[in-house]
Amino acid sequence: MTTNLSIRKYIKTFDRPVDSSSWTIFRDIPSSSKIFTPNRADHEDNLEVSENTVVGPYSSKEDYLERHYSLLREDAVAPLRDVVSEVQMYPRLMESESENCAHVYEKVFIMGFTFANAGIAARITLSLRRSGKKVNWEQSKRLLTGAIVALTPVNDMFKSICHVTFIAARPLSGLQRNPPEIDIFSRATDEIDIDPHQEWVMVESK
Repeated sequence: MTTNLSIRKYIKTFDRPVDSSSWTIFRDIPSSSKIFTPNRADHEDNLEVSENTVVGPYSSKEDYLERHYSLLREDAVAPLRDVVSEVQMYPRLMESESENCAHVYEKVFIMGFTFANAGIAARITLSLRRSGKKVNWEQSKRLLTGAIVALTPVNDMFKSICHVTFIAARPLSGLQRNPPEIDIFSRATDEIDIDPHQEWVMVESK
């Protein structure tokens, strides 16, 4: 009986309203504003990362979770932000010239869409010209499922447009085609321009 009461008490905690400032409402895919700003000088001013507490206790369990989530999220996002900023500054950047370990894919075209309540998935083709070498997809860590990538129209090159998404699937059969094919996915449907004729450039961090 005591166990049943404890379970009921625990379940009731889920009925509490979610704090709008809580880290639990953050998107799993960062918005473009967290990766990109038209003015590169504004990047540092826009970062909001909680400092870790190394001396003394945290004020609460929620504070502990929010701070560590913020730090882990920044660890995942910062490398892509650096790559976007570098390509923004050097639009013709080759991968061998990158100081931020950038992977740059050009001639990216959307071949088809799958629409769902959770977001939009798209199959894309891409060119590896800027890698300067042949990729062994069976062993490569490029475009792994779950990797965060950023896309920009070829005529913009992150001057004003940046779409952040992640790799949904990378079947070997698709990667071995010419040109290679992969699937990307985004929940930020309000940030996607659906134009199959648009040519894109896509970047990721090693």
